[in-house]
Amino acid sequence: MKKSAKRVFSFLLAGTLLFSLAACGGSSNEGTAVSNDGTIDAAQVSGNLVMGTGGVSGTWYPVGGAVCGAMSGGKMNVTVQSSGGGVENVRTILNGERDLGTVGADVTHYAYNGTGDFEGEDGSKLRVLFRFSSAEAQILARADSNINCIGDVQGHACGVGAAGSGDELAFRTFIGLLGMSYDDIDESLISIAEQATAFKDRRIDTMFTIASAPTSGMLDVASQAKVKLVPISGEEADTIVNALGFFYPVTITKDKYSFMEEDVETLAMDSLMVCSADLKAEQVYAILDNMFNNVETVQAIHNSMTGFTPEFAANGGDFTIPMHDGAVKWFTEHGYL
Repeated sequence: MKKSAKRVFSFLLAGTLLFSLAACGGSSNEGTAVSNDGTIDAAQVSGNLVMGTGGVSGTWYPVGGAVCGAMSGGKMNVTVQSSGGGVENVRTILNGERDLGTVGADVTHYAYNGTGDFEGEDGSKLRVLFRFSSAEAQILARADSNINCIGDVQGHACGVGAAGSGDELAFRTFIGLLGMSYDDIDESLISIAEQATAFKDRRIDTMFTIASAPTSGMLDVASQAKVKLVPISGEEADTIVNALGFFYPVTITKDKYSFMEEDVETLAMDSLMVCSADLKAEQVYAILDNMFNNVETVQAIHNSMTGFTPEFAANGGDFTIPMHDGAVKWFTEHGYL
């Protein structure tokens, strides 16, 4: 979907908002949070929402905690939960176990369209709230190993991410595009925290995550072993980007980790906050209003968030799935769509 078409779609959604607000349930908000003309008083919107993030040693969990804190205010409370990652977050949102979740652009695309690991599943109610950071694909290996590209992992014991995580899905997709499968490696479907322990115990030769550098799991390993980041570049990067348009080339600069002696090329994608279309529009409006009134606390939590602004978050409405009505309303009213 081209950017202009996505914007039109988002504005069409906004145009139906007044009707949808009138149709929403939730008597605790009626007559106080939403006026007859559709104006929302964010301070009067109530709710107890739950956000799924990722493993405690990744980036999503601490960043998600700061986001939840900023979203909470007035009668609204948002609670952070660690999880297996993006795939789990999507499924628990769609089945009603969670309200919000951090998800990579790849998983969002697959889930909404019912492809990849979501083949046959109905993800049509998935909605994006905002973009919150870029997440880099990071492969860690021992400094003296002969692992210098993705192809070199063949025959090695590899941490690939927890079952149900976007990390695991991405790693499996990467090696598949490069002509390999799990038959070619000894894969461990474990979280980044578990990978750190296994790496230090020499039970795995590589760690993998897609997260904003630096991550605590890799910092933990680097404090006890000589390590390096393995680049994703050249023909490998071209093959992946050509097949998966939501990935793009980036450079992890050497200031991100103390063990880095030079910049490393890799791939990245956008990390998104998503929810279900069933989440009330006034609740989405309120959490965005709270968050951007307290955005400094989010910007301070991690260096990947220093550029997090309403303009960055809105991304001009350029998403591969629809924005939630409440998000369209907030960003439109504040001049970002």
